[in-house]
Amino acid sequence: MVKQILAVIAGLIVGFLLVAAIEGVSHELYPVPEALSTMDPANPEFKEVMKEHVATMPLGAILMVGLAHLVGVFGATAVATAIAKERAKTPVGILIGLFLAFGVMNLIMIPHPIWFSILDVLIYPIGGFLGMYAAAKLIASRAQ
Repeated sequence: MVKQILAVIAGLIVGFLLVAAIEGVSHELYPVPEALSTMDPANPEFKEVMKEHVATMPLGAILMVGLAHLVGVFGATAVATAIAKERAKTPVGILIGLFLAFGVMNLIMIPHPIWFSILDVLIYPIGGFLGMYAAAKLIASRAQ
């Protein structure tokens, strides 16, 4: 049980660091407009300005967000699997659920194109199971 809790915590940390790193690179490649970087998200106009920004974002910038989410959940579940080993299904399920919940909250707070919203919701379970599978394969190959 302790290993499973540690697996979830470590997975969250690794996953969020990966998302932050890739989104940081994305912000360097595709800078956020000055109006958004200085605006308070609690400002009622923020959502409209953000909606306008997302509507004009280059495809590469939107895809970088998807890549960040995919790599984040993949890394999170791979780390959790490496820690929890044969008892990894519960931590992986928790991590996929948490990342999906955070992703849906992000989609609600920041309007995205409908195609990206659908893709983003699918990214979490797919990336999560791929992370678990890859880590389990690596563990099994090292055990031989």
